[in-house]
Amino acid sequence: MKRIFAILFALMLALALFAGCGAKDEDGDVVEEDIVVVEPPLVQRYFDILSGETYHTKTLKHMDDGDVTTELFAKDGKLAITVESPLVTKHIIIKDGFSYEIDDGEQAVTTATIDDAALATYDTSLDPEDLTIVRSGRDRFAGEEMDYEEIEVVGTRVMYFLKNGILMGTRSEVEGVTTDVEYLIVDEEVPDSVFDIPEEYTFLD
Repeated sequence: MKRIFAILFALMLALALFAGCGAKDEDGDVVEEDIVVVEPPLVQRYFDILSGETYHTKTLKHMDDGDVTTELFAKDGKLAITVESPLVTKHIIIKDGFSYEIDDGEQAVTTATIDDAALATYDTSLDPEDLTIVRSGRDRFAGEEMDYEEIEVVGTRVMYFLKNGILMGTRSEVEGVTTDVEYLIVDEEVPDSVFDIPEEYTFLD
């Protein structure tokens, strides 16, 4: 089963229409940039990886109360997700019809069954034909100017920033709030050990 974008968006992004592009000159006026549409999108190869059976991502999101990192491994229908923030750390493994929330501090594992409806929350199938590039250009991201491609996926627009062809992050906007997410890792290196459940921990229902 192909899984990626919905789970990452659910964890990290509030997706919405990204409105407008361009830069401001010294007087504060918006300067319209030339739009150069690239076909196929440079970001396509990342969509190919992240809509496959096996992938590994690590992202960073800057929040008012501190940074949030999310690391996700997927392989053979299994997911391992770790979310770290100044307030909480969550480590969840999903496999074989169950979710396992692992608390290393308490050395406990909380288990729950996942039915098809619940699993659909994590199902991130993406048909490449659903991907449409809207525009491309340059803008500032993570403190520097870099190329971007604005992509529409099933009606939602997101800017994907690339540096030397490497995906650096995404930008979306919802209700006037802009959300930038930096991509620290995107690869297909998924060791089997990330899906191991500590057998010595106490199991809770």
